Order: sequence, then C-alpha cells, then structure tokens
Amino acid sequence: MTQSIRDLENTFLRAAKLLVRNPIVVLPGVILAVFNGLLDMGLRALTDSFVLFGPGGNANIGYARSVAVAILAALISLFISLIQMLLVTGMATAAWQQSQTTLRDGFAMLSLRWLPLLGLMAALFTLGLIAAPLAPFTFGVSLVGYIFFCLYAVPAVTLGKHAPIQAIFESAQIALENAWPTLTVVLLIFVIAAITGAISGLFTEVSPLVGKIVGAILEQLTVCYVVFVVVGEYLKLRHQTSEG
Repeated sequence: MTQSIRDLENTFLRAAKLLVRNPIVVLPGVILAVFNGLLDMGLRALTDSFVLFGPGGNANIGYARSVAVAILAALISLFISLIQMLLVTGMATAAWQQSQTTLRDGFAMLSLRWLPLLGLMAALFTLGLIAAPLAPFTFGVSLVGYIFFCLYAVPAVTLGKHAPIQAIFESAQIALENAWPTLTVVLLIFVIAAITGAISGLFTEVSPLVGKIVGAILEQLTVCYVVFVVVGEYLKLRHQTSEG
C-alpha cells in the first residue's frame, strides 16, 4: 500500500507549518554550527602555528601532526552532526505528535539513542564509501540509490528503536514498498539544496561574509525541514508497511 499525491503534499505542507510553529528547532543547529566554526578556526590556527613543523623543523613530524589535527576536526564535526540529528529528530517527532515541541524533547532523544545512532552513522559512512566512488560511472545513480534506501534509517533507529543494521533494512523495505513517495522526498532534498546553494551564492557575490551567514541559516532551515519531512513520512509509512 502506498500513499496518494495529496497525502505526500500534506506531509510537505504540514512539515513546513510545524517548522514555522516551532522555530526553536533551528536553535540547536545554529549553536552547534557556530561552535563547530569556532573550533575549526582554533584548530586551523593551531595547525598554522606549530603543527606544520615538528621539533627542529622536521616536516614529516609536522605533516603527521597536521593529518592528526584534520582527523580530529572531522571526528568532532561528525559528533556535532550526530548531536544535531538527535536533537532535531526528537523535536520533530514531538512536533508531529503534539504540534508543539521544546528543547527537552530533543535532549530526551539525545540521552536515549546517541549510541545506536553512532553505530548507524558508522554503517552509513561505510556504505557511502562504496557508493561515492561509483557515482562518476553511474551518473550519480549510486548516490541517489544510497539516499533512497537509507532515507528512513535515522528515524528507524531513533523512533523505531532498531539496531543500526536492522534500521537500514527497515529503511530499504519502506523505500521499496513506497518507491515513488520516497523518490519524491529524495528529489526534494536535491532541489532544496540547489535552491539554497544558489541563494547563498547570490549573497556571496555581494559580500562573502553575508553569503556565509545566509548560507549557514539556510542550511540549518533546510536540515530541519528535511528532518521534519522524513520523520513525518516514516511515522506514516512504517505503519502502512507493517500492516501490509
């Protein structure tokens, strides 16, 4: 059983209304983005000041330290993304169920499901390493397929309380049984990303600083809206899949 076009439109519209009604959902992402930016600037300054060259000007030691700092920065960014995903997913779930949400809903989800989501992100990262190199040879189909089959994996872990691998299988099952709505959501993600990128690019031509600020705000709004849509679809489609 799949849903009608009207059902899918209702998901998109209600997700937008819930986001407008609960703007606090954007707050964690903004704070985490600022924190991540400041941390990145600090790590870059650390690299520029003494990491590039080791004791006695040893370039090899300096290079090793530079790589270590880059890996550390990537791990911190991944951890921050995990925190944001849990906070927004928890708040989006509460908004769908009660029409209102608070930061408490996000922190409740964070405290309960951070470890399974960490395992899921490791699994998705591994799958992404397989899909990404194939993209040039498949004209991007491998990346679209990757997003298509894994679209509901995060809510399957956080809301469905599945283990990481089980969540990926459930996501793939829901996507296959509801192919066109899922593909529509995937295309929506690409369209929104393209539009926000174009808008921030226009502001960047006026002022690089303004462009960065606008781009960061649009990015957080996009992330929150996509999470609202995916959570809404998961709450709807998992029941249809289990009934089927």
